[in-house]
Amino acid sequence: MILQALIAVARDNSASDLHLEPGLPMALRVRGALRTVGEPVPAKLLLEAAQELIDPEQWPLFVERRSFDLSKTILGVRAGSMSCTRRAASASPSDCSLPSRRLWKT
Repeated sequence: MILQALIAVARDNSASDLHLEPGLPMALRVRGALRTVGEPVPAKLLLEAAQELIDPEQWPLFVERRSFDLSKTILGVRAGSMSCTRRAASASPSDCSLPSRRLWKT
């Protein structure tokens, strides 16, 4: 799972939030401050991550509404308040971003 590696970095840095936008490095909120980590995340990688998170039968709903809220546990970390969004009505699903995720250990 693509998100496992990203969430592992967030967990290892004691981040409370993980922000992912296509073409930008991931941003971590640590003790209230945002900081970027690593290389820019390719849009294709975020699309694959969104496809891992959203059930195939619900994917058309995401494409239609351009957003999808869910909660998952990944690597023993509860990722709550997850939202996959597309930035514009004309944006393709490959422009998916995972803007914010509240992280806490289960």
